[in-house]
Amino acid sequence: DPSASVEHTVAALYRTTSATLTREPRVAVAMLSDLLGNPRGPAAGIFARSFPRARASLGGWLAAQVRAGRIRDIPIPLLIQQLLGPMLAHVLMRPALAKEVDLERACSEFTSAFLRAVGTPDYPDNERR
Repeated sequence: DPSASVEHTVAALYRTTSATLTREPRVAVAMLSDLLGNPRGPAAGIFARSFPRARASLGGWLAAQVRAGRIRDIPIPLLIQQLLGPMLAHVLMRPALAKEVDLERACSEFTSAFLRAVGTPDYPDNERR
């Protein structure tokens, strides 16, 4: 939703990502694990083909938020890493370290952390929690 606040959009992205990555069978997590363990393996080819579309979509949204003054002017690849990194790490480590953390709580905390890290203090929708 183009009219949604940054907080709403980021929270929705985290909820969607966590639901997708924790759904059984955990194919996406297996692919991420393969990519990390074997950067020249089959998962690398899949990510190489699909990442440019995902980067264009998410990067375009982030660039629009930077232009609107809602988030700080940080290089888009770093904003993408700042946004996706915590959830990806959480989902990959969840079986061993984070099962006791409810996914909704994780999404809420990651949303707050992202806004604190990159939100501009002047923009009223960026509640600094």
